[in-house]
Amino acid sequence: MIVSEREEFWKSKITALLHDPLVKAFDVKNHENIAGEILKTLGIKKTRGEEDRLASAMDRFPIPYEKDAKKQIHVSFDETLFVHPFSGEGLPEVKSFFQNQKVEEMKSRLINALTKLKEKNDTYEKLFHSIWWNLPYILEGSQFLPADTRIANHSIIDHLDVTSALKGCVEGKQVKASLVAVAIGPVQEVIAQARKVKDLWAGSYLLSYLIYGAIEVVGKKYGFDSIISPYLRGNYFVKETLESMGVDLEDLCPVPPRREVASLPNLFVAIVPSSDEEILKECEEAIRNRWKTIVDETKEKLSKSEFLFNEHSFDYQSSLFPDIQTSKVSFDEPERIVETVRNLFTGSGIEDFKEVLKKVSEHAGYKENPGTFYRYLHRLLTSKLAARKMARLFPGYEEDVYPDHFTDADDFGAGVRACAVFKDKDIEKDIEKEDRLGTLNTVKRFLPEILNIRIKFDSTTDVARNNQANKEIEDPEKFKNGYIAVLLMDGDRMGDWMLGENAPFLEKVINPKVIEMFQETDDLKYAWEKLKEFKTIQPAYHRGVSRTLGIFSQLVGKIVDRHNGMLVYSGGDDVLALLPADSVLECANDIRKFFSGHLEYEIEIESGSDVERFRSENGVLYHNDKPFAPLMGRAATMSAGIAIVHHKFPLQVALKIAREAEKRAKNVYGRNAFCVTQVKRSGQMIFAGSTWEIEEEDVVKRSLKILEEMKNYNVSHRSLYKLLSPDFSLYEDKMEKFVEFTLRRSIHSEKSKNEFIGNFKNFLSRLLAYYKNTKKSSFDEAMREALELLIMVYSMKRGESQ
Repeated sequence: MIVSEREEFWKSKITALLHDPLVKAFDVKNHENIAGEILKTLGIKKTRGEEDRLASAMDRFPIPYEKDAKKQIHVSFDETLFVHPFSGEGLPEVKSFFQNQKVEEMKSRLINALTKLKEKNDTYEKLFHSIWWNLPYILEGSQFLPADTRIANHSIIDHLDVTSALKGCVEGKQVKASLVAVAIGPVQEVIAQARKVKDLWAGSYLLSYLIYGAIEVVGKKYGFDSIISPYLRGNYFVKETLESMGVDLEDLCPVPPRREVASLPNLFVAIVPSSDEEILKECEEAIRNRWKTIVDETKEKLSKSEFLFNEHSFDYQSSLFPDIQTSKVSFDEPERIVETVRNLFTGSGIEDFKEVLKKVSEHAGYKENPGTFYRYLHRLLTSKLAARKMARLFPGYEEDVYPDHFTDADDFGAGVRACAVFKDKDIEKDIEKEDRLGTLNTVKRFLPEILNIRIKFDSTTDVARNNQANKEIEDPEKFKNGYIAVLLMDGDRMGDWMLGENAPFLEKVINPKVIEMFQETDDLKYAWEKLKEFKTIQPAYHRGVSRTLGIFSQLVGKIVDRHNGMLVYSGGDDVLALLPADSVLECANDIRKFFSGHLEYEIEIESGSDVERFRSENGVLYHNDKPFAPLMGRAATMSAGIAIVHHKFPLQVALKIAREAEKRAKNVYGRNAFCVTQVKRSGQMIFAGSTWEIEEEDVVKRSLKILEEMKNYNVSHRSLYKLLSPDFSLYEDKMEKFVEFTLRRSIHSEKSKNEFIGNFKNFLSRLLAYYKNTKKSSFDEAMREALELLIMVYSMKRGESQ
């Protein structure tokens, strides 16, 4: 291998990335010898520096007697707790899987895989990137293997990533690191300005494409391990970058990246050297350069087109976007960190934490270092970024007098004047339409062509054709169900998840042997009483959340495909998709199940002649029936906003309706819920919604089952309208009899009558109780909402003409 100063840098990062073997938990006593043996096969000598000490302090909580060889706490693999990193619940099935593994065989597979990667990459830089990309997939289930058997809430993969990232910040023998955050926007405004399907796609994709420009700067300079969030393994943009650098990835990741789906949020957090004072400026320049390149290519295409185009205004408006915010905090001396946090945050608990550290260190525990205070540094970083977002400075918008055709505002309400006029033929109506667009929306119109990406649907009409009722019609211009759905979903209280508010308490993830050690003296008892109430917030926690959301976003497209839709955006917990009206509810229901992973759900991906099977259950994602990675777990929920509109309805307005429905799902239906807003051809808007489950019963599934039974028993859907029509207050005491009387007349079999009516009344009573308890609805209101939900589901399936 070629060895230069830069190569020595990457060589040292390989040492850090492999300083602990993936099989450490199986043989803690000899793990350093195993790591040395593995590195030796790569021709690299094992070294261990300050980066490991800092990473350990960031990822673990203080334990007494660490420096006392006689009293040091040891926990064997058999004694190790396997717990879900976000819920703290035990994972006995995962532990059982590993108990059947043989360490020597695992070590051999690891060495063989790493040797193969070395043979294919002729520099340490290429080898590092290839190892980093493939590391979690070399050994099955390695993302569950603990870095520390005593506090088993974070995986060895996450600890190795943090150590490697810190290695890139070593100066001399010291680690001098900083946390940085970069965000771009505006987000909702960019996405919302959409008339065509490609406009909607381009708004999301543009933001992902631009933020990746900054991520790439950090990744090329210091390694993609430096990015704490979002999760980047398996990301198409990263794969494209590494392959362009000549890295042979081998690519053991079983989840194929999707180039056509926007997959990155508008924000990233990274660890970089404190001495690099230019990194944030370089990130900003990379974003602006990407934007300028796209703008220039758009101008070139406009100049060769027949569209009217004002170049002066186009150039001026291009300077208004994007808005970029950055923040940075350093891993400073502990005393300075404590003082800063004490001055800025009330009730942070840092004084108690400081006292705990002191008492543990007095009992042969390690002294505090800057990494010990990671939880507070992350809070400082996000608070600084939030403050900068609140104080955004927008450039003044002022333009000269326009020539003809450019006196109108941007048709999408973008706050600027039009600088390009697009003409489009409406074949059905035989008329020519015009779109008058500003720079941003003009760029979006050309983006698929510039990036050479073919999106799934050309129009909302194509989406509507996928309604099952339309499959029987030969004429593509005719529809039985001409409705489409705009689906917006996101995780509930994800800000709290990222801040660690929902992280498990230390008491749930620490081994009982460690708790016993804290009972030895009054000082340690005091320390434990404080410590057990602390949340497990560390880089591994943030990486874990990021990884879980990243895997979710990579697989969610398969769920949308299954329901004949088009995934527009999936970055972390946010999902935006276009679907036929008749399948959107089932799709949203499947997505929320897969997000938590608590309920069983299965996805299949064709890979050549093979089929990769992913199954979620009990908060765990299984790949071909073997543990693959954690999902968010029981406590994590999603809410959905759905707009049901005719395929000729303005898409921009539909997106706004879906966003309002999503807010309604969270604020009115109490989160972990969905809300559907349907716009009839007449313009009438109808609302319906519910929590996903009532008393652990799936509301969407049960609603569909009720409608299926109505069809099977020849109960007309008009019965629902008949139930809806009277003044319910007159029937409250006789409601069951009223329902039975209305439904019974259409059913001929006495057995069927009793079975169906019993099911209907049971479900109706549960919905009534939910609306009365959650929304504080009166009996009349609750009855109407329950029936309107069933009518809405029926309407989505059948279309307005039915």
